[in-house]
Amino acid sequence: MNFIITKDIDGNEILLNLENVSAIEQYKEDSGKTKYFIRQFRPSVSIEISAEEFEKFKSMVKITATKIVDCELPPSDITAPESIPETTKKVFAPAEDFAPKTVKIGDQIWMNKNLAIDDGGDGITINQETGEHYYTWDAAKRVAEKIKGWHLPTIAEWDFLAANAGGREVCGNKLKASSGWDDDGNGTDDFGFSALPAGSYYGSFYNLGSYASFWTATENNSSSAYNRYFNTGASMDSYDYYKNYQYSVRLVKDSE
Repeated sequence: MNFIITKDIDGNEILLNLENVSAIEQYKEDSGKTKYFIRQFRPSVSIEISAEEFEKFKSMVKITATKIVDCELPPSDITAPESIPETTKKVFAPAEDFAPKTVKIGDQIWMNKNLAIDDGGDGITINQETGEHYYTWDAAKRVAEKIKGWHLPTIAEWDFLAANAGGREVCGNKLKASSGWDDDGNGTDDFGFSALPAGSYYGSFYNLGSYASFWTATENNSSSAYNRYFNTGASMDSYDYYKNYQYSVRLVKDSE
């Protein structure tokens, strides 16, 4: 855990886990006065902070977006708003600052958590309850291409991962997280890959608790591409689906 002590606008000390910070926000009133907030999930809350604390966090939050919002302030009891006004302008940390926690399985180095970067483009949905990010195939490719040293894995790279975890028929148990799955579907997480059942998104969230679906870089045709997924069973399976559906993303490190 990456914890830091910060202070709210009244000077009260607050212990934050940086992994749960989803954004830092700047709201500018019509009067010209500006207020600053740290936004986090788990629990979902926005904390008003000083300009000094805001500047400090801008240099610390690497992966999540900094949202600069020119609009009236939200109500004083704001708790992680469902949406940001259309006037939102997003400013993002440089891609070279991307430094995820990793796990080595065989000769491959993988992220050990799902990708959680919103580059401001189309095709990305964020679950405000969990912080999970869901990507269309085009969005997954676009974001991955901005991150130096990493890429969206192909079918072959996913299959190589499965082979190093005992084969596709049994690797699900070894790659799934040891908690969070429904219907006794938890894995043993032998390698620290920690696949969580984030489900998918297409207008609504589906299969939360029972499926972990990931895009591959491999196309089927102009309208569909392949994914790899785990369910509450032991295997890793695959199917091709429309590119505008939104799934989780794991990146694999480029070969040296």
